[in-house]
Amino acid sequence: MGYYNDPSRIQISLSLKICSNSKPCGRLWSFERIIGYQLTDLPDREIHNVDLRSDCQDHCLAESTFVCRSATFDYSRKICKLFKETQRSRPSAFKATSEEIDYLENHCVKEPSSCQYKDFTDTFSGNIDRVTHAFSLTDCQRQCDTERLFPCRALNYGLFLLWISFDSVPWTMN
Repeated sequence: MGYYNDPSRIQISLSLKICSNSKPCGRLWSFERIIGYQLTDLPDREIHNVDLRSDCQDHCLAESTFVCRSATFDYSRKICKLFKETQRSRPSAFKATSEEIDYLENHCVKEPSSCQYKDFTDTFSGNIDRVTHAFSLTDCQRQCDTERLFPCRALNYGLFLLWISFDSVPWTMN
């Protein structure tokens, strides 16, 4: 069964226009929002009486004592928690919650140099954000590493075409 016939593999993306008081960072979007998820680690900073999710995002962008890579916003408690870590650097702390909390990943910061490529056979990245030409896998990885409009987290390469994506959820081609 291909991925088009399997509803559990359909990836849907919603883009909302968010007004921020912070200076734009040059990316297509500043934050990735995942509704109903949180980091369960102790935050590096916790801010109370934050009225709006966009205010929490502004706090993360303006943080000067550490690199704020992600945040969570608790709507009912009006608490913004800022983190040095992300869902990718601390996957064991990334948990679903039934509370009104959103996970917010900052796309304006440079990804750590510790990120490495891992190959998956017969697998295709679920979302495509840009298609371009490449002459080798090394060329693909260089283009992914230097992508300026969004954090490149996945690439597909074949027939001198490169598909790059910010989403790292793979689809198996079977």
